Amino acid sequence: MPHVAITAYIAVIFLIAAGLEVWTGPLNTFGDAGTLAAFGFLLAYFLTAIAAPFYLAKRRELRARHVGFAVLAVLCLLVPTVGSFYPVPAFPTNIFPYIFLGYLAAGGAWLFAVSRRQPGLLADIETDLEQTLEADQEHTAAARGAHAPASPGLLPGLVADAAD
Repeated sequence: MPHVAITAYIAVIFLIAAGLEVWTGPLNTFGDAGTLAAFGFLLAYFLTAIAAPFYLAKRRELRARHVGFAVLAVLCLLVPTVGSFYPVPAFPTNIFPYIFLGYLAAGGAWLFAVSRRQPGLLADIETDLEQTLEADQEHTAAARGAHAPASPGLLPGLVADAAD
């Protein structure tokens, strides 16, 4: 039921933008919405930087430089994250991290509730993601030709080239 998720997402985003419009004009609302969205990007980048070494270790491809890049990425990501709290920005920007955390908590609560109603759902999602990754790797290998090795990562060619 992706249409339900998309509709809910659009409704939440509209309500956030409409709520911001109460305090600011259209240009500020656009900027504030982008600033609020940045927290989602930061979280995704943090999680990717942290997970990448574990993924490479699982594939037995982890090298010291991979850990170094992951640590460097986390340190770089701390700059905008800390800057979101200190010095304390003006209202309404000062409450954006908390709005994002509330949005994240609501999503987590929803996922928890859905997983309780449908016990095998999370395992099904994980299986589907793994099958999609395997199919993508097979497609990449076929596109490269029978003699070239398949790329070992989510970014075809980049991880393999960087490991050389």
